[in-house]
Amino acid sequence: MLRVHSGQHYTYQYATPRVETDFRMSRGAMRELGRRSPFLAGAIGCRVPAAAQLVHTYNGVPTTLKPFVVSCESFLPRIWNEGLPAKLKPLFQRILASDHCRAIVPMSEHAATLVRLRNAESPHVARIAGKVAVIYPSVEKVDDGRTGPALGSGPVTLTFVGRHFGRKGGIACLYLSDRLERLGIRHEMHIVSIYESGPHIWTDTGEEYYRAQLREPRSSVSFHSRLSSTDLAALLRRSHFALLPTIDETFGLSVLDAMALGCVPLATGIRALPELVPSPALLLRVETDALGRWRHLPASRERRCTADYRLLMDDVQHSLAEQAAATIGALLDTPNLHAELAEAGLARIRARHHPVGQAQVWSGLYHRCIDMLAN
Repeated sequence: MLRVHSGQHYTYQYATPRVETDFRMSRGAMRELGRRSPFLAGAIGCRVPAAAQLVHTYNGVPTTLKPFVVSCESFLPRIWNEGLPAKLKPLFQRILASDHCRAIVPMSEHAATLVRLRNAESPHVARIAGKVAVIYPSVEKVDDGRTGPALGSGPVTLTFVGRHFGRKGGIACLYLSDRLERLGIRHEMHIVSIYESGPHIWTDTGEEYYRAQLREPRSSVSFHSRLSSTDLAALLRRSHFALLPTIDETFGLSVLDAMALGCVPLATGIRALPELVPSPALLLRVETDALGRWRHLPASRERRCTADYRLLMDDVQHSLAEQAAATIGALLDTPNLHAELAEAGLARIRARHHPVGQAQVWSGLYHRCIDMLAN
């Protein structure tokens, strides 16, 4: 029986198989060493059982001599092109091109594009690109045959989930509630977040911008700092919409979880999100660059703290809220379409993100990797 070792953090649950088929998966601590020192960025520290034949990491190269597979949400090597750590990039590119690395597995076509671009100037680009194979993440479970509550039978229920309240669109959600109130659309909105925001996050302006809006009383908004996975699933099951009006998100795992529970997503059409959302009608528009990122995203903390950027941020939050309100209003006029979109989301989950189906895909990849060793 093939034995694979991988991580135990919750992101590994999405990026690796959730179900064992004809392989056995052990799990243990896998640490991003760049959190300890920038000179170790791109490396994953781990202790691998002797019986493991293959190691499966996420977003980094493992510190082991065993052959490995690496999943990623964006680019690899995961080293920012700044300062001395960037000098390690060629070393990691050589490792990714070597026989030590058996496969590079982006979580989306968007991530695959980033991997190819990241290594375009490397002398090893052909070998690295030849190892790229997209495998989409799997969800924990799928509510087969259930498509959520009928729209129009009561207040519209909306749920936002995101640790980074600012980056993921928390302000747009608050503005959406204001707009729905003005339109006379009864609703209840749930914000599930630890409300982390501020210029230490690469998208955010000064923290007071977010705190000021959180202090505003809104009778239709309920705030939750933490919910258990059971309570969150129950909330999403009774929600008509899951909101992710983000200005930067490499993937969007919360969208998958919502769709798997029969909830219709409303998300910004950036990066990998158009690959996930079941209809373009559910995508909110912002100005994007050639890679699908919000084109006004500034590089420096100083720029994000300016009044000009704060006004630009506020404008885009209002725009996202306005678009979301228009989509909700249109679906209230055609509630059957809302049910069809919920079913389309479930169909996409079954086809590309089902835990059993994706485990079978991973099994095929793992066995091909081991066959390479035999040959």
